[in-house]
Amino acid sequence: MLHTLAPFEPTVKASKNYEVGEYLTYAGNLYKVTAAIAKNANLVVGTNIEVTDVVTELNLLRSLI
Repeated sequence: MLHTLAPFEPTVKASKNYEVGEYLTYAGNLYKVTAAIAKNANLVVGTNIEVTDVVTELNLLRSLI
């Protein structure tokens, strides 16, 4: 089974439910979910998602070790 780590969202409406800490891609950017998002809810930077990148996320993981 293939798992998607950062599903692509084609519009500002979430295509599925997201939990805090999950990732998604929208408009060519990688975002981390900062507040739970219900399916069809708006994706709002600063409210329920924040822009991130792989290097930032790896550095966060490294700091936990």
